[in-house]
Amino acid sequence: MTFIAGASYDPAEPANPLADDVEINRKNIQLLFMNQLSLHNLPVQNIVNGFVDTFQDQEGVDETLSIGHYDLTGKYYCDVAGRIGLTQLIEINETSNIEQSDVNGLSVNDEGLRVNKTIISDGESNQETDYATSAMTSSSAPEPASVSASSQYSSPDCPAWRVFDQNEAHSTDPQQCWISSSTASEVNSQWLKIDLGAGVGKVINKYRLMSRNSSDPTYVAAPKNFRLLGSNDDISWITLDSRQDFVQLPSNTWSAYLTFENAVVYRYYKLEITASWGAGLTSLSQLKLVEASYDVPTTLEVVCISGIFTSEWSTITDILPSFSTPGSTKIFYALSFNKGADSENWKIRDGSDWKSVARLNSDNWQYLDETGIWIDSDLNTRCSTLKQALEIDANQMDSQVLAAINEAWSEVSVAGELAIAVGMLADANQDVPFLESLTITYDIDGRDLDLISLAYEASSTINRADGSILLKNMNDNVKLFVNLGDGPPEWIELSGLTRTANFTSQVEHYSASIIDINALSGPIRIRVTAPAGLGTEIHGWSLNWGS
Repeated sequence: MTFIAGASYDPAEPANPLADDVEINRKNIQLLFMNQLSLHNLPVQNIVNGFVDTFQDQEGVDETLSIGHYDLTGKYYCDVAGRIGLTQLIEINETSNIEQSDVNGLSVNDEGLRVNKTIISDGESNQETDYATSAMTSSSAPEPASVSASSQYSSPDCPAWRVFDQNEAHSTDPQQCWISSSTASEVNSQWLKIDLGAGVGKVINKYRLMSRNSSDPTYVAAPKNFRLLGSNDDISWITLDSRQDFVQLPSNTWSAYLTFENAVVYRYYKLEITASWGAGLTSLSQLKLVEASYDVPTTLEVVCISGIFTSEWSTITDILPSFSTPGSTKIFYALSFNKGADSENWKIRDGSDWKSVARLNSDNWQYLDETGIWIDSDLNTRCSTLKQALEIDANQMDSQVLAAINEAWSEVSVAGELAIAVGMLADANQDVPFLESLTITYDIDGRDLDLISLAYEASSTINRADGSILLKNMNDNVKLFVNLGDGPPEWIELSGLTRTANFTSQVEHYSASIIDINALSGPIRIRVTAPAGLGTEIHGWSLNWGS
């Protein structure tokens, strides 16, 4: 916390036009007077001098401050209890200071941090066999998917969505299938289509067909000539795979998997049939679309999120990561409580103790091996060392451990910045999560700034008060109050501080008001409070009142 007092405004001086930042900082509160113009249509004489000219000491005595610089060692700061329960939500995709491992196996995008996945476009190399779609229970359920067809037989009812219901026991009912109501031909193709829904496109490069169950081969009527198409607008279609004289499938039989090259996401997929075996009407029991597989790094990749917050925190009460379902991906963490020091040290929580797993020893990066021996890193960098450390089972701390630490945070040295290393280890062809954010709750141990002005005499009924402050590094815990009357202080908070201007010097102007006070004339004070340890600088204030 830094407090910088400014020169008071002398009405006898000529009005100073909006000065450059240097002049504003020298007489830093002049801007609040708006060159002697009234604020909020209140008379100019009701604006008091716009810098913090007094401070109340621990005995409540007003002390006049000279122009100068004051820090936490100044006698004008009141001792207060540590501020508890401060919370910071760190959005990973907004964190600018991210340091990646040398392999660059992780990436940061609009959603967060994730393992890089590369689509394997060759369907022949696709080892996946799961359905890419959810099991449909009607033509539009479950949402957002929907199924339609060129035609469908209605007596008995054989709708197109049956092809996507994933019921592979259709042999129990020959009517549980799709049957077209027209004969497929080159000029009258019969088709069925699935819309995966807005924003739910998938990469498909593998599929297979299951024929209708029928004791009469004539009515099996499986597709003979057909093609699979993809689209993202339901207008322009790309042929992904085409088959002519495809083998005639017996009753209730799966075809072999049909594969093709594709690495493009499509929302719509259509099976278009121009000829079928049998009596003419096309039928099909199942169409199984299979999503492309991915090439995922199978080695651990690490990023370091540096300098998450800088404060005089005494205790971290919680760090909670937020991520999408990780599937088979493993996420590991290590923490540094003194990043940037020559003896930089990265730790995990191991049982009931903190354990160092990576460190900067003089100029050498080292990691702890399986036997507890410090080994020089292959590459003398922070992330590569953490990568080697977290690849060892005994050095791994997962999300569950991180979120359950609680009271053990108080055992950690608090020198310097908190930084977090995140490692992700994914198996090939498996889903990987997005690590979206880290919510950090912590306490501050130190002093709060508590500035109280001299009392100014209000000569008329007070119905409105306006307060303004100039400061750097605003945070949600900066508060502005007014006090009216001669009795014991009853401070009224001016809520909703709003930034109204900022300057290249990084000083910002905030203001807030309170109306309908209905107070008699008399003394009026303004008070500013702010927590220590968050780097806030208060450069001045202004108080304005009227009826």
